Amino acid sequence: DHTDRFRVTGRTGQITVEGTSPAVLLTGLHTYLRRTAHASVSWTGEQLNLPRTLPAPAAEITGTANVPHRFAFNDTNEGYTGAYRDWDAWQYELDVLAVHGVNRVLVYMGGDAVYYDTFRQFGYTDAEMRAWIPAPARQPWWLLQNMSGFGGPVSRQLLEKRAALAEKIIDRIRDLGMT
Repeated sequence: DHTDRFRVTGRTGQITVEGTSPAVLLTGLHTYLRRTAHASVSWTGEQLNLPRTLPAPAAEITGTANVPHRFAFNDTNEGYTGAYRDWDAWQYELDVLAVHGVNRVLVYMGGDAVYYDTFRQFGYTDAEMRAWIPAPARQPWWLLQNMSGFGGPVSRQLLEKRAALAEKIIDRIRDLGMT
């Protein structure tokens, strides 16, 4: 059985969270925080005014995923203002997704560098590629095949910066046991 699940037990001051992945552990912790400690973590902020000694859950808290794939984002998520998230914003976003039970995250960040490198191997020039790739806020529509070159040409430095950020994002996703 590969069903994701968690269990929270313990006594006052000593809480134990067990789960099938790091992300599921965070989901279990968040469930404990909401139900027992009256705290929460969300996309708009967190309320973590915790007592000095954590209270024991009234009874064992368990959770089982209803579906195996709990997916976040769509093709246009990284458009608009999402195109300009820095590492701190991405890390917070991924952590919040994990505490809310998400285990699959669609990430296009850095895809522009993959296109650039791949097409260069097929003989396209640097100038052609940078002119074809649109600015980050327009890239979701470029990937949907209905726009190209808008707001460009993009700089090689921007492509490298986005590729480096993508590596950090993917590493964090893997650290959380998500894909």
